[in-house]
Amino acid sequence: MTGDEVTKAITKDFKIEGKDIRRETNATERTTSLIVKVDDLQTGAGPAVVAYILGHSTQKLFQVNILWGGAVNPKVDPNALVGAANALRNYFVGQGYRQEGMLLNAPVGDGSQVVVFRGTDGQGRMSLLTLAVPPKPSDDTPALPPSLQLSYIEKPNEPDVFKIEKGF
Repeated sequence: MTGDEVTKAITKDFKIEGKDIRRETNATERTTSLIVKVDDLQTGAGPAVVAYILGHSTQKLFQVNILWGGAVNPKVDPNALVGAANALRNYFVGQGYRQEGMLLNAPVGDGSQVVVFRGTDGQGRMSLLTLAVPPKPSDDTPALPPSLQLSYIEKPNEPDVFKIEKGF
């Protein structure tokens, strides 16, 4: 889908006007994101930000990221976010993703981030759901709010981002 096609789909799907879609450029990847805030995309998860990412060379949609909690909703209910993560994981498990390479509830690093689901379909497209619950600082600083991110990636091994060619 081109940027114009994505914009039309966003306005239709979320019943918003084009002026409500924020456009951002990633200076490193040289991609363009069309970003919209949605109040209730996943029941119980609270507001979300959806970013449709257009590729560097094709200017066509190659990735969609959805973020709940964190900076989108600092007062998010952590239990509601975990519930939404579990509901999405259960949904994805039943969608026919390949067993090979599938991850479920896999902690990353110190365990403050969990890959709730990672799966690839028969065409190589990936769905990735991660839950981040930052650890509480040891001092009186308040803990950062948890966040949930869902990414749909068309070609996870060949993203349409700027790369410096060999021999540079």
